[in-house]
Amino acid sequence: MKNRDLSMGVHQLLPVLEEEDAIGNYALNLRDALRAEGFDSKIFVYETRAGREAETLPFQEHRRFSGPENILIFHTAIGSPLADYFISCPDKKLLIHHNITPARFFAPWDREVAYLAHQARQQLAEMADPVSASLADSPFNARELIELGYPDPEIIPLIFDWDRLNRPGNPEITERYRDGKTNLLFVGRVAPNKKQEDLLRIFSSYQKYFNSASRLILVGEDNRFPSYRRALEKMTHDLKLEEVIFTGKVPPEDLRSYSRSSSLFLCMSEHEGFGVPLVESLFYRLPVVAYDAGAVGSTLGGSGVLVNKKDPIRIASLIDRIMTDNKLCETIIKSQDRRLEYFKSFPYRGRWKAMINRIRYK
Repeated sequence: MKNRDLSMGVHQLLPVLEEEDAIGNYALNLRDALRAEGFDSKIFVYETRAGREAETLPFQEHRRFSGPENILIFHTAIGSPLADYFISCPDKKLLIHHNITPARFFAPWDREVAYLAHQARQQLAEMADPVSASLADSPFNARELIELGYPDPEIIPLIFDWDRLNRPGNPEITERYRDGKTNLLFVGRVAPNKKQEDLLRIFSSYQKYFNSASRLILVGEDNRFPSYRRALEKMTHDLKLEEVIFTGKVPPEDLRSYSRSSSLFLCMSEHEGFGVPLVESLFYRLPVVAYDAGAVGSTLGGSGVLVNKKDPIRIASLIDRIMTDNKLCETIIKSQDRRLEYFKSFPYRGRWKAMINRIRYK
């Protein structure tokens, strides 16, 4: 049953609404779900991106919609001047924790980002008392909130737009990469915590010892950490690797084609708060091999194949076995199908409605 009190607003506050970003897509999906329930729902940002003007409002305009009868949702992922504004608002407050990558990953490559990550953790601790409720999108993130003094955080996974994942891709990419080679895929920005260097080492072993007709496709924004990107290029050269593709940031139709043209999803990331590409790989029925760190294990929920040590030869051998043993590959994919059904059937609307009502009448 829809909420009929349209005077009540449930608005969101985040630093920026990036195009094709996991948090940005989540905020849009959540806004649409809240509107479907009859709430007034807007997204307010600190920084407006070109092309997103129709989806967002500058955070200064939130004052016109602010009041103790409303709910303001704040998304945490990096240090932001919006934290102080969020605390100062009279609205009931809901904090959604998407995880903050520890500063130690960034310090050798970008001190500014390392500082923002450190600042974000301090801000997160300071917001424990003012908030009315907290929410995490994974058990891993919920544990972090508990450690910082947030009582009983709710756990609700990210909302996915399955129809969007099922739309057509880019036929040129599909034709180019469906050429008979085994394509190993990773999706995620080129960043130190994602550990693309480990993917290169594993791929070197796989291509050299198991399958010369193979390719590594690394999809994701690659201009945020230029020195790290250059180090990866040097490693690719030093290892004499062929067919390593850095795509940079790509539009959704390209990502769909890269996913549909690949044979296996390989993830060696050492810090994930949820791992959207993992779930998208389940959707595209790619067998997943991933390092068990952060929220990776809880997101996969017993599906896929988790590794606990980064031994390039052993992991390359594992990939070869999956790629050459059809029965094993199908067993892995069936386990992933069951996990995908968990996300598809999750009662998002009911859980969100219950949470909003709990905050509303608290």
